[in-house]
Amino acid sequence: MNSSTVDGDDPYEVVSYFVTDQQGVVIQTGTSQRLHLNDHAQGGRLHLGTAPQGRFKYINGEFELYTPDVSYDLARRDGYPPIEEQLDMLWHAMDQGAMPKAEPFYTTLQRVKQQHPKT
Repeated sequence: MNSSTVDGDDPYEVVSYFVTDQQGVVIQTGTSQRLHLNDHAQGGRLHLGTAPQGRFKYINGEFELYTPDVSYDLARRDGYPPIEEQLDMLWHAMDQGAMPKAEPFYTTLQRVKQQHPKT
């Protein structure tokens, strides 16, 4: 943003602003005195005005709804059962002979299961 836009007539006037990243995604919104606008840029591009609530891109003066791609690791993480269930599946596979008993994993969990049986 150039200094003439930031400076304006009254450096103490409170104005609305928003900041976009390199891809045009709105990363911050707020209000500030003109005098302090550049302090809010955080390495992004500073714009005067208000941005809508939610995730948006600011492209050629227009706001477009923005939905980030979900990385495979986050998608997988959300698709896996809780770790407790995964460990129980492993133990049962070992207990039923579907895979070798890994020690001390198998006997440690077996001891807990014996001490606290399902009721």
